Amino acid sequence: MATSGESSRERYERAMAARKAREERTHAEEVARVNARNEILAREAKAAGADNEIRQTVLAPPDPNKSSAKQLGGILLIMLIITVLIGIAATIAASTG
Repeated sequence: MATSGESSRERYERAMAARKAREERTHAEEVARVNARNEILAREAKAAGADNEIRQTVLAPPDPNKSSAKQLGGILLIMLIITVLIGIAATIAASTG
């Protein structure tokens, strides 16, 4: 046992509190670095004339009159047809030489 009047449990709790404080400080520093980098990138993009709009490329907008299951089924059918055509082309290529 400790003779300084401090129990091992108290030392453990103090060590855990110090560890948690270090981890929180490290995390805060990392967040600050990421935020600073994002701010720099945003300023560079703005200076280059880029807008803040997020763009996403889509094949076609979803049809509101069709269920999503039917739309997915149509996509899967197209994929199946392409796969079959590739298989046929590969068979023809293999048989001709």
